[in-house]
Amino acid sequence: MKSYQSLLLGAVVIFLLSGCAVEQATNISPPKFEKSKDLISNMPVKDKASSLIKDALSKIKDAKYYEAIAILNKGLRQQPSNAYLHFLNALSYHYLSLNGDTKMEKLAESGYQTSLRFDGSNYLASYLLGSIYFHQNKFVKAQNYFSRGLMYAPNNPYLLRGLAVSSYYCNDISLSNWASEKADKIDPNNLANIKNLIFIKAAKGEMEEAQHLFKKYR
Repeated sequence: MKSYQSLLLGAVVIFLLSGCAVEQATNISPPKFEKSKDLISNMPVKDKASSLIKDALSKIKDAKYYEAIAILNKGLRQQPSNAYLHFLNALSYHYLSLNGDTKMEKLAESGYQTSLRFDGSNYLASYLLGSIYFHQNKFVKAQNYFSRGLMYAPNNPYLLRGLAVSSYYCNDISLSNWASEKADKIDPNNLANIKNLIFIKAAKGEMEEAQHLFKKYR
């Protein structure tokens, strides 16, 4: 069952990341659902957990977060150690917090942590938990979770950008430079990558390079 659910979540993760908003230097964004109807409708159902995951994703896509939470909590009563149910539950709380119900952020944080306890390889959970800590100005914690995610997805540009920005705010210029340059090599036309590089090159005193990047950014 675990291998099947891992494949199922893997498809969801790829889909989520393909719809991520472009991050700004001080705004690391969670994924957005786009063009999701076909993916969800074609998702195979093999057991109760996968059926609940499919139903919950459909509700999240339609911004029916409380309905998604009700579905996922039903599943968690049956399978309290299911990392994927915890992850989607946390994601639902996260969206609620971004829509103005700020007290839900703590529930999202707890949900991502629980999901990672049962499946430490879920790099999207690490990314989203890092984004919560970044939003809370807990930059060292954010840096740690972005780094953790990169252990399982070393070339993921979203994790690299998160690590670059959080490291910059931690005054870890060397690590920020490494992550910024690697992200830029993977995704060279992304404006967030160029913007990160401008800041880090300026911080290193490499003003000629910073000016070159600024022209490219403009």
